[in-house]
Amino acid sequence: NSSPGKKTVHPAAESAPVCSIPSSVETPTLPKNDLQSKSNEELSTIVLTSQIRDHQLKKLHNHHCTVNVCRLAFDSKLSAIRCGGALNDLPSGSFLDYNCVFGANCEIVAGYVPLPVGMVGPLTLNGQSVYKRNSRH
Repeated sequence: NSSPGKKTVHPAAESAPVCSIPSSVETPTLPKNDLQSKSNEELSTIVLTSQIRDHQLKKLHNHHCTVNVCRLAFDSKLSAIRCGGALNDLPSGSFLDYNCVFGANCEIVAGYVPLPVGMVGPLTLNGQSVYKRNSRH
């Protein structure tokens, strides 16, 4: 029985984002040495079976390995809905400085999207020629 003009509130989804699960902020239970001796495929299985949360992995392993493991885990999930390989064209090379990415409001990094940067100009401002960067998003 809703009154006219009153919005219907939908119930919360059954699954919550990883970061909203209180147990996900706990310290990982697997020792760092155990993780560093495992292959990316083994680590992906550990993430998929919730033995460690994907965002906790970056605290225990190097950033490039964490990105590869996250890609494997997501690809496994995407394969389950017949979308495997969707991340294949997403760059994730070692030439990106992931130290600048981790901890900068980017959770569970799986790669990056290069943005084309062009130049505009010359523009005349106050009688001077000026060039300006132009990023398209």
